[in-house]
Amino acid sequence: MHGINQGADPAFTNAKTCAEWLQALPLINVGPSHGKLLGELEELNRFEMPPGERLKVLEVLREAVLFVQSEQANKFADKAAPLASQEREVFLNVMALWSAFAQGWQHCLEDLEKGLGGLSAQAALVCQRALWSSGMKLSEQFRVYQEAGPGEWRRLNRIQALAEHLGVATKKVDHPSQRSAPDISCAESFTQIQLLALANPNEHSPRQQALVARWIELWTRKVVLSDKAPPDAVGAPLSVDLGADTCASRVPKEGGAGVRYLHMHEVGKSLAKRIAALKKGEAPEALGLGSDLSEGLAAQMLVTLKQQWCEDRTSRLIPRRSAAQHAQVCCGIAAAHYFITGRPFATPAKVSALTSQQREHIETFGQLSTRSAEEQPGTPEFALEQWRILNESPSGFRLERPHNGGSLRFLQQQLVAVRPSDAGYLFICSVRWISVSDGAILRIGTRIMPGVPQGIAVRIGGINAQATKFVPALMLPAMPALHTPSTLIIRAGWFRHKRLLEIQSGAVAQVLLTSAIERGSDFERCTFEPV
Repeated sequence: MHGINQGADPAFTNAKTCAEWLQALPLINVGPSHGKLLGELEELNRFEMPPGERLKVLEVLREAVLFVQSEQANKFADKAAPLASQEREVFLNVMALWSAFAQGWQHCLEDLEKGLGGLSAQAALVCQRALWSSGMKLSEQFRVYQEAGPGEWRRLNRIQALAEHLGVATKKVDHPSQRSAPDISCAESFTQIQLLALANPNEHSPRQQALVARWIELWTRKVVLSDKAPPDAVGAPLSVDLGADTCASRVPKEGGAGVRYLHMHEVGKSLAKRIAALKKGEAPEALGLGSDLSEGLAAQMLVTLKQQWCEDRTSRLIPRRSAAQHAQVCCGIAAAHYFITGRPFATPAKVSALTSQQREHIETFGQLSTRSAEEQPGTPEFALEQWRILNESPSGFRLERPHNGGSLRFLQQQLVAVRPSDAGYLFICSVRWISVSDGAILRIGTRIMPGVPQGIAVRIGGINAQATKFVPALMLPAMPALHTPSTLIIRAGWFRHKRLLEIQSGAVAQVLLTSAIERGSDFERCTFEPV
């Protein structure tokens, strides 16, 4: 058996001694317990033991593994990408434990294929647990926008192929992580991770990913996995090649015994029904979507899922062109304001003009030199990083930062400013997707907000306005050709309908906010009207 070492010496060698060992393990001390579980699982994977006993030991360990993995994952959940060094260390340890647990089930799979240990009666359980543990590893990678490594999807696809070969793909077993959940089959576990990948998790915040994973439980049983294409498919059908190292997609597959089609018709009907109900004002909770999100967010996410799961969107509406050029990138309103105006932000009465030397330096390099910045007391140190533009379209950029190419970190829907090397001004964008490669190369996709931005100062108006400080903000002009109005980009949480703002842009003016047309993680883009 692969990886077996005669010198292996785990702390337990059967289910009974494993349970006793767990009783003495202080799970409340999550970090040390996580390390001990990882060490013992790795040792167990090198230890030769009867196949049936290995299965029992892994089942005894499953709940403890789930607990420490969940607790450790909280340390890097909702963090900006790429992870900081300490966060990434925790993440890699979580990956290592899922790998070790999956390797244990891989030993069981090998014994099952060889007909050893009388595991045939437990074939459905072995295959489901192997699929589930490998799927959990992929799910954790999705949470931090990490690309799947080589072989990850091939392993998952092969397990499904084995379950089908053994005739147990649709046989139900106990749910591995939810005691109150209905029993689950290999086909359902396989479909769940395919749907999660098809939902484009790199476009969702971790909270949205969790919602999608929860909802997938609603629709998995409506998906039919078949070796025949759906007769009602419009465009390229969803399919997966069980012999390939890829997840399901609409890329046409060369025929063959290993191609499986995901019939999504019933899922599409269910999604359409819920979308219609939400638009009529029905609460998400009444539709089984949960009570922790608004009707608007629920409808928006369901529309997106329907497009990704049930519609052929392989052709891009706005074609992208290759762009072998570089761009400067910064994050946030304050940094964008600084590089747009070319000077540190100050309250309107204190703004001073740039010297001709400083203007020349900004035109050349996009920022003040270190020496010039030091000559201005209080000059902020905003990062303006050099990125590569992979491709672009009128709607956005696909950007790449090489390993060790900078320290900026990103969240979904974050404001970024991008200046291509052939452009004379910064484009204001929001982050639409994030991806981190195995080699720590960061890629982001952005959507451009139309218009040449202007750096302004704003404060909340009203009777207490004089006691309130001005803060940096941005203004985008109306673009009649694109039917877009003039908008303000202000701090997240500032928008209130009819809120009075004072704007300083040469002169102080008062405006009322009328609508928030876009909300990001660190900004709100609003329409306004003059007072």
